[in-house]
Amino acid sequence: MKKLYFTFFCLISIFYFGQITSKEIMGNWKVVKVLNELGNKDLTKGFNSSIFKFDKNFNFALKSSDKNPLFSQIESMTKNSKWKIDPQKNRVKIGNKNDNYTTMFIEVERKNEKTIFHLTESNINLEVEKIEKN
Repeated sequence: MKKLYFTFFCLISIFYFGQITSKEIMGNWKVVKVLNELGNKDLTKGFNSSIFKFDKNFNFALKSSDKNPLFSQIESMTKNSKWKIDPQKNRVKIGNKNDNYTTMFIEVERKNEKTIFHLTESNINLEVEKIEKN
């Protein structure tokens, strides 16, 4: 019974306070829609057909079925990257130990039963949905 109360408290805390956890973020996240104007068709098309992969070994991959040169460059920037949670800023950091996980920052927001990834370094906002657990 204590486990049930503890689990319930943790779930309420996560959703009330908005703290993201590794367990929540692990898996594959498909972009449903780019939420803001990016000013570049290729960038928008690349993100609209992309999947963010956060695996249980903390490897990260960003893949798109649209292979335009601009988005391919973004994919290559994140190649062989790792991910980790930054609890102080409630965000996911992408990179490696050498670059102090500064390749990409993703703030995760839950809004009206939707999940939004805010790519803070580029002001890109993406509605995403989890498509598969890792």
